[in-house]
Amino acid sequence: MLITFNVASCLNTKNTMVGSPYNVLFLKMHRLFFTILPQDQGSNYGNYRQLCLVTTNQVVPLTKGLDEVVDILAYDKIEGILYYEATGDQNSAHRHVFSINIENKSVKCLTCIDNCDYGSAKFSNNASFYVLGCQGSSVPTFDLYNKNGKLISRLEHNEELKEMLTALMMPVKKDLEIKVGNGFTAKVRLLLPAEEIKLNKTKYPLLLNVYSGPGSNKITDRFVTPGWDDYLVTSRNIIIAYLDARGCGLRGDKIKFQIYHKMGGPEIEDILTVTKYLQNNLSYIDRKRTAIWGWSYGGFATASALSKDNLNIFKCGISVAPVTNWIYYDTIYTERYMGLPRNDSNLAGYLASDVSTHVENFRGKMFYLIHGNADDNVHYQQSMMLSRSLELKDILFYQQSYPDETHSLGHVRKHLYLSMNRFWSKCFNLEDPIYSSSSSYEN
Repeated sequence: MLITFNVASCLNTKNTMVGSPYNVLFLKMHRLFFTILPQDQGSNYGNYRQLCLVTTNQVVPLTKGLDEVVDILAYDKIEGILYYEATGDQNSAHRHVFSINIENKSVKCLTCIDNCDYGSAKFSNNASFYVLGCQGSSVPTFDLYNKNGKLISRLEHNEELKEMLTALMMPVKKDLEIKVGNGFTAKVRLLLPAEEIKLNKTKYPLLLNVYSGPGSNKITDRFVTPGWDDYLVTSRNIIIAYLDARGCGLRGDKIKFQIYHKMGGPEIEDILTVTKYLQNNLSYIDRKRTAIWGWSYGGFATASALSKDNLNIFKCGISVAPVTNWIYYDTIYTERYMGLPRNDSNLAGYLASDVSTHVENFRGKMFYLIHGNADDNVHYQQSMMLSRSLELKDILFYQQSYPDETHSLGHVRKHLYLSMNRFWSKCFNLEDPIYSSSSSYEN
């Protein structure tokens, strides 16, 4: 079967971008396949990714609505049942496993049960059996079912992990929706050191942990083992904030395409808007001790937010391995979202997003620039260009270079987090944490 696409029709579409390809499931001996394609859900909502059946002459949508399909899992050709994964409850933080009857399009959710906000599934070759995972709201559980939905075996319910977690102090989650530019809404999640009612008599530092790349999502209900953010909240009493705003994924193309040709624009404006809202409306947040940090695109977002922060919303920031000028980043990624750096395309967008040419607002802020000099993803040159601009403007900042380290800084993670921890102590006027002698962490 030969499949052709009209490339010209794609190029003539304005203000859109072609993202990474989705799964394609071919049906043997048939001239058709299943895939995921954007489908219009009406003028108020625009395109959402839906499950589609593609034949030689038409595209037939199988699903509809404001939940986005993210993966095709399996097809039971005997029963005519297709299994797929999608967001649920119009909530981009959720995942659920669904089945759909191809003949009558009836849909059944396999993971819409209590305490399961993030489901997953793995199927046998003929889809006769599947392992159903519940990986949200609580510790992950995994059970084996047959295709009739009968429980065959409880494989893993992580009882030991559940018992271990009961002994740990965990952050309290608070979800908000905050209006941002162009009539859109940012989803915000706070990690609090205690129930909100207990926080009103004390001012706490606020730290935004950002990524904000095109089509990304920072907020998820998938279970993750306690980590750095949980430590900062429970041991250092620092409130952590995540946000998904303009440019984010799984909420339709209208909000995702807001940053097309404008990376470093709308998503950064939303970071500033959300932070200002939190400072003005939550009495337990200390506006004088507010900071931001991120890695990779998050490092770019951090540096961009500081460069545009003429109201001194942020006191401090850390950029790890940031892009600072998109002209020097990977072309297939950059040109997908920014077009070409030419006058007849989007040179103005490239120049506007160049952090190294907009450094005056770094003055008076504490800024920590961190990069591995063997980074083969975001090249070390990116940080050096920003560093050079800050130095030429006599703007003081902190800098950490890791010799022979790539983008993940995999060999120096302990040193990295110890260094950042000390930086937050200075930023937030906290006591410097005490480490064991084995950490070799000295003044």
